[in-house]
Amino acid sequence: MLLAPFALADSRLRPRSRRSSTSRRPLRAPLPVWNVTWLVLGTLGLLAIPPLRGGNFSGWTMPFWLVVAPLVNLLWLSRARWSTPLQGWIAGRRRSSR
Repeated sequence: MLLAPFALADSRLRPRSRRSSTSRRPLRAPLPVWNVTWLVLGTLGLLAIPPLRGGNFSGWTMPFWLVVAPLVNLLWLSRARWSTPLQGWIAGRRRSSR
């Protein structure tokens, strides 16, 4: 289901080059157009076609594959965009609570 490789474990094993240590900005690749299209069309399909919303037979499988799966993919692929601000927000909340 996820499109990005799990490369977290072997990234610790490789030595860092001088070039990667000097640049602090993470690489921000554009989101895949087909994945955004899948999310938009799936959401529109759920809103426009009531049988796609699930029922006694299919349960929540169609809403999952039409909306949740592409949303999880987009969040995973764009984790560099939202993880740094989220960490800053969490750190700010911890400082203000003390």
